[in-house]
Amino acid sequence: NLVIQLTSAKKLDLAMDVLGLNIHAYPQYADSYLRLARIYLQKGDDVSAKATLLNALSIEPDNVEAIELLKMVQ
Repeated sequence: NLVIQLTSAKKLDLAMDVLGLNIHAYPQYADSYLRLARIYLQKGDDVSAKATLLNALSIEPDNVEAIELLKMVQ
């Protein structure tokens, strides 16, 4: 996956751009929001991470990973 490769290479801004395109094309795919939230957390942007996790949970309310990550930013 390109996003995983970019994140591993510490190219977080580029990974965020790719995820933005993916979210635009597939707005109901919660995993893209989760990946984006993880990048926000890596960058120390808890506010954006929280908003992104809430988007993921609006799509998949029972998503355990999103729930656990949200606990970290509250």
